[in-house]
Amino acid sequence: MNVSSVKAWWHGLAIREQRLVLAMGSAVAIFLLYSLVWQPLNENLAAAKKIL
Repeated sequence: MNVSSVKAWWHGLAIREQRLVLAMGSAVAIFLLYSLVWQPLNENLAAAKKIL
């Protein structure tokens, strides 16, 4: 899947569908950021504070 095929797919979507894809993509990105970065960082900080 190259960039031109993604652009063609995107332009084939209705405006409402484009907004839905953007909203769901944003939700997935926020979930991944939280679960892969924020939560482990907070857990490690809490563990470090507990040791001190």
